[in-house]
Parts: sequence; structure tokens; C-alpha cells
Amino acid sequence: MAITTPHRLEANIQPDNTSSLNLVKRLDFQREGYSPAFQFTNGEWRDHERWAITTEMAQAGAPWPTEVLSRSNGDLAPTQTLIDP
Repeated sequence: MAITTPHRLEANIQPDNTSSLNLVKRLDFQREGYSPAFQFTNGEWRDHERWAITTEMAQAGAPWPTEVLSRSNGDLAPTQTLIDP
């Protein structure tokens, strides 16, 4: 199976999850919006910030981070949403 680079990665992160927010900022993801009551977690609806990066955005800066590519194993869809638990 050939490993391909996904065109777009998305991350939906709860606003109080500073570790994940710092990670997407470090990886040059762009904040695209805010989703109130996005996901039902631990008995209540939680808000999430929406972050994303595309291959074009990554190529304008640095290449895709190795840690992102090594997790894909070529199995990511052209748009893959990663949801913060």
C-alpha cells in the first residue's frame, strides 16, 4: 500500500485543552472557528475550537511534520477529522 499525504487535517479541540491547542499552533494549523455544544462528553455537551491545515498551507511553511505523517499509514481519507476526547 502506498503512503499518501492527506490533503487536509482537522482537529476539534475543547477550549480548555491547552496541551492540544499548543500542539496545533506549533504545527501551524489555522483556527477556523468555534463549535458550541459540538460533542457530548462526560455527561454534557462540550464546545470545541476547529483547527485545520492543508498541504498547501504546510508547503508554504514547512513540510508536513513527521509525527503527523507517521500516524497516517496511508489510511487517512482526503479530509480526516481528529476529535479531541
